[in-house]
Amino acid sequence: MVSETLEIPAQAKQLIEETEIVVAQTQTFAIATVTDYQLAGEELKTIKGRMKELDDLRKSMTRPLDEAKKRIMAMFSPVEDGLKKAENLIKRAMLGYQQEQERKRQEEEARLRKIAEDEQRRRNALATKQAEKARARGNEERAQEILENVPIIPTPIVVKEQPKVKGISTRKVWKFRIIDANQLPREYMIPNEKMLLAFAQATKGTIPVPGVEFYSEKIVAAGR
Repeated sequence: MVSETLEIPAQAKQLIEETEIVVAQTQTFAIATVTDYQLAGEELKTIKGRMKELDDLRKSMTRPLDEAKKRIMAMFSPVEDGLKKAENLIKRAMLGYQQEQERKRQEEEARLRKIAEDEQRRRNALATKQAEKARARGNEERAQEILENVPIIPTPIVVKEQPKVKGISTRKVWKFRIIDANQLPREYMIPNEKMLLAFAQATKGTIPVPGVEFYSEKIVAAGR
């Protein structure tokens, strides 16, 4: 039944209630004779007409609401668009700052790594010379000890924490771009159903498409 909480014009209420009765009557509808079939056709045309009446009445009631909504949306839309642009601008600036700080961190880490590698090579070269002198004196054990105990310089790691703002966080969002559609696995491909339907209707299934079965269904059409 129609909800009593809605303020519905009397015309609409009457039409809806009459339609509900028609719908209820069709639940036990059966066709056993030619006369039943003809009556069903007339009833179907009546139903189609009733659907048109309901649609027209609904639109007459909702059109003012739709127009009011459009005006409200038009008033807020520019401001919301401006806020979105401002949001994106600030986000890009923040990401740009983070990326620049990361670039500097990597640059500093690379500089320190080169210093550490140079120092490691110097220590290795010094240990090699000392080991050679030990061998020259016939002390192979001492030579091996020198080579095995060269101080190892740890790989420098530069850590720079990004500034923190309460309520603001940065996270990675994985996305994709297709670089060669021909190499996509089948499970990632979606058939173009709209194109297939248009092709079926245009060719009436006379032109085959690999992997597709065209078929027809009968439908009953009713006019007023």
